[in-house]
Amino acid sequence: MVRTFILAAVLVGVSCSPFERNNPFDPGSDSYQPVPHPAKPTLGAVTFDYVYIEWPAVDGAVGYEVTRHTSPDGAQEFSRGIDATHFEDQDLVPNTTYYYRVKAVFAGNVISAPSDAVTVPVPPAPPVRLIFPVGGEVLRVGQQVTIEWDVLEPTIELVVVRLSIDGGNSWEILHQNPLERVVHEMTWTPQQQHKSDNCILSVNSAANPDMGARSQRFEIIL
Repeated sequence: MVRTFILAAVLVGVSCSPFERNNPFDPGSDSYQPVPHPAKPTLGAVTFDYVYIEWPAVDGAVGYEVTRHTSPDGAQEFSRGIDATHFEDQDLVPNTTYYYRVKAVFAGNVISAPSDAVTVPVPPAPPVRLIFPVGGEVLRVGQQVTIEWDVLEPTIELVVVRLSIDGGNSWEILHQNPLERVVHEMTWTPQQQHKSDNCILSVNSAANPDMGARSQRFEIIL
């Protein structure tokens, strides 16, 4: 009987002793202070295969976590941990709208609430994308150039590659697009100089000239 009484007294004493929670990141703590979350990201650039977003730095953050969603409140498609205040995404489906949120990460792996989502409508892929030249290049007479392009529309089997100088056509070539190739190319060696930055190269569907791409202006020098 005596032993039982002593044990009960000890238990009562322990249960009544004060318990302090001073962790500022613990929601049940008297010193709890919510960690700041990032501001809503801003869209810097978007194409059918590239997205760039950025946001202001958060004081005290040691990194950030970016999540991507296909609906404003939907489940995340992926989460990426980074130590910069910008994010680039190239794993995209054209003609899709994505939503990006950012969380701040603090020492001790403390993570903030997510930011508001930035909405990014990714445009459809173009039927043809010119890879080189795209404009601004300086080519040389007698130096072989490799012209490169993508055909993203599977119905295009034959294209016209055309060089225009001073608003007129200098030459044009029909080119077959092997379906098993992602990047198509042909070589060309400039024969004359054109210093006035007035050369334009275009690649268009032979069946539908409205489906194609063209470079900005470039020049050819000796």
